[in-house]
Amino acid sequence: MARKRVLVVCGTGIATSTVVANKLGEFFKQRGIDAEIRQAKVMEMGAQLPDVDLVVAITLMPKAIDKPVVNGMPFITGVNLPATLEEIAKRLTS
Repeated sequence: MARKRVLVVCGTGIATSTVVANKLGEFFKQRGIDAEIRQAKVMEMGAQLPDVDLVVAITLMPKAIDKPVVNGMPFITGVNLPATLEEIAKRLTS
């Protein structure tokens, strides 16, 4: 299976996306998922979208995105995090 690319998007592309990217990296390592994780702020993500398989968003996203988007708020709140991780794994491995 080809390496997957995940874009973590937040308002500033720094603090919150770093927390989520680190948690995703640990999860991918545990699951043996070969994925590259990138970070971006929502206003600058457009250039990266053509080259990613999945977006994990910790902010409101524009409606006109042609990539699958997973709500990343569970990484911050802890609410429904296991289900969110399973959804991400399913999207990347199916």
